[in-house]
Amino acid sequence: MYNNLSLIEIHNGRTQLYYFLARVFIDVPDENLYSLTADMVPAFEILSQYNNMLHYGCLQIKEFIKTRNSKVSEEKVMFDNNILNNYSNLFCKSGGLSLYQSMYPATYRENIKENLFNIFKQYDFETAYNNQESDHISSELSFTAHLAALTSLNLRKNNNDMADHLVKVQLSMIDDYMLKWIKNLAYSISDIETGDLFYAPMINIINGFLEQDKIFLNKLI
Repeated sequence: MYNNLSLIEIHNGRTQLYYFLARVFIDVPDENLYSLTADMVPAFEILSQYNNMLHYGCLQIKEFIKTRNSKVSEEKVMFDNNILNNYSNLFCKSGGLSLYQSMYPATYRENIKENLFNIFKQYDFETAYNNQESDHISSELSFTAHLAALTSLNLRKNNNDMADHLVKVQLSMIDDYMLKWIKNLAYSISDIETGDLFYAPMINIINGFLEQDKIFLNKLI
C-alpha cells in the first residue's frame, strides 16, 4: 500500500503533529503557541473527514482562532489573559485536572510511572521529568513523536524490520496509555466552562487524532 518514500514523509509529518500536541499541555499559552496552532490545523483537517471527534475539534479551534484574530489592542490582551487564567485554573490549581496518567484509572496504575520510564529509557528518550513524573501526558506525546522520527530514520536506512517494530511500540503507546488518559481527560473537562475556549477543542483534536493514527498504524502491521 505504501512505499518507503511515502512512509518516510508520513512519519515525518506524524512527528511534527505529535510534538505540537505535546506543546499544548506543557507550554504556557502565548502568541507562539497560538501561531503554531493555526499552522497545524490544516493538517488535522485533512484527517478530520474520517473522524467526527477530530472534525468537531477542528471546527472549534478554528472558531477560537477567528475570535482571537478579531481582537485588537487591550481587548486582545484581555482575551489572552483569560486563556492564561484558564490554563492555571484547569491544570495548576489544587483540585484541577491532572496532566499525569497515573491520576486516572488504569489496570496497571501502581506501576505506570516505572513502566513508562523503562520504555523511554529503552528507546533513548530523554525527558525533563524523572521517573516519578514520566507519565506526564506531554512526555507520552513527545515520546510517540520520538518513535515516529525513529521509524522514519530506519526506513531511510532500509531497516524495515526495526521500523515495523517501532510501529508496534507506537500502537502500544496509543492503546495502553494515551487513549486511556485522553478519554478520561475529555470527560473531566466537558463540564468545566473555562475549558471551552482552547483546551476542550484541543482535547477533542487529540482524541480524534489518536483514533485515526491507530487505524493508520494498524494498516502497517
